Amino acid sequence: MTALKTLVLAALAAIAPAEAGAADEFASALRGAEPELRGKQLETRAAELALLPGSIAGWLEIQAAGAWPPVGDGAPEPLSAVQNDLLARVAPKLAREEVLLYVAERLGSAPEPAWRGAALDLLHWHGSSAELPLLVDLVKDPDGKLPAEGPLFRGFQDTLVEIVRRDARIYGRFAWISENAPALYPCAVHALGLAGEPEALPYLAGMLENRTVSRVALQEISRLAPRAPQASRAGLADRVRPYLEASDKATRGHAIRALVALRDERAVPDLIAVVEGEDRGGRDAVYAGLRELTGQKLPEQSARWRSWYDEERRWLETDATAELDALGSADEARVVAAIRAISSHGLERDRLADGIVRVLREHPSAAVRAQACLGLERLRSRAGLDALAQALSDSEATVGNQALQALRSITGLDLPWDANAWRAALAKLE
Repeated sequence: MTALKTLVLAALAAIAPAEAGAADEFASALRGAEPELRGKQLETRAAELALLPGSIAGWLEIQAAGAWPPVGDGAPEPLSAVQNDLLARVAPKLAREEVLLYVAERLGSAPEPAWRGAALDLLHWHGSSAELPLLVDLVKDPDGKLPAEGPLFRGFQDTLVEIVRRDARIYGRFAWISENAPALYPCAVHALGLAGEPEALPYLAGMLENRTVSRVALQEISRLAPRAPQASRAGLADRVRPYLEASDKATRGHAIRALVALRDERAVPDLIAVVEGEDRGGRDAVYAGLRELTGQKLPEQSARWRSWYDEERRWLETDATAELDALGSADEARVVAAIRAISSHGLERDRLADGIVRVLREHPSAAVRAQACLGLERLRSRAGLDALAQALSDSEATVGNQALQALRSITGLDLPWDANAWRAALAKLE
């Protein structure tokens, strides 16, 4: 038997007799669950178990042990698949106020780490921003110190992820974590990104000014940036761009990834300036960012990138308007030539893509619409993805085929020729 199991069983033996008896009733009912329970039957049985006296104590004890206590000299008996399923279904059905009261009271007796880990698991369903002090206390060791790693550290982060997803008030509580539990602050910032809520982005941007978590904040901005509303991306990028001048390469790398995820083309000249002054060991990330932001595959030579950028700016200032106007020409050959000219460029790709999208949606010629799909594929701008998904239903198969090829090339997804499937997948990308 492991030392952890021994500690858990010793803790169980120390429970007050009345509490132990109630927990035993829950454990007995869970142990007697029929193996053939399925679907609604499992939900009904879980609801019944949640109402039993001692259900909270029993749930925590069993979850902490991860097994049935041994009988005599035998080994601990693992829970069956149905028992594990029921345990998971019972947790959200337990009475929230009773859960919080029980955990807080029991915490006063300094329970073992396994029990505290189980309590953090239970608070996945029942914790809120108001319970942050309780979560922190569950992580502390007997001396009141907070770990910088380990199961309880990870349990705190996992529970905080769930709280972020259901309680927006948590955003206003991060200052409290920074002040009262600084050892947990970095993992709390990670939790903001892991929760996947784009509403966290302004808070993460504000955290960039805190040197202890600025790198973590950049990392989580990178994670959430693809889901950022278009209107907020420029402002977020303005907050991130100064970190391209950070003294350490790791921070610069996180900043580059964040700017790429934000599709910040304004960072292109800054990246070129970085690579012009960067030593060989740090250039790979910069060139990767340039390729992603521009769609260009130039050699890893700063002079080539600088020359390309200057030429792109000249074209945008002198020729781009005429080419975009040509997309509305009655001459099909002129429209196709304009698509080819426009799609060879790598700056302001979303604006350029908008012009080609209009051709794809409105032009009467299937041949021209197919060329528009090819142009969007060459531009590799995500601004054209919705139009390409719609073009999968084009009356001409050649257009749908080119749209499918473009979608696969731009996104890297290998979905079938199914407009609904692509719309669902694209909704998850943004």
